Amino acid sequence: MTERKKILRVGDSAAITLPSKFLHEVGWKPGHEVLVETDARTETIVVRPARRAGKVRISPEFAAWVEEFIEEHEPLLKELARK
Repeated sequence: MTERKKILRVGDSAAITLPSKFLHEVGWKPGHEVLVETDARTETIVVRPARRAGKVRISPEFAAWVEEFIEEHEPLLKELARK
């Protein structure tokens, strides 16, 4: 879903409203805590429910595989990140 929104001033901060259809679909309500990840380089924001944070466990084997994959394909991954 893509929806154009404006950034609103809230005191010294700013806010963006979330579409009500999305809130209904995922069951989020005002007062729920979320985690906000930002990446200025790619100008992206990811919002996740805080209640699910930490529940995903990554095995040491998978983490090692990811490290090896990144090392092996680093030039390609950097090129993809620039797009």
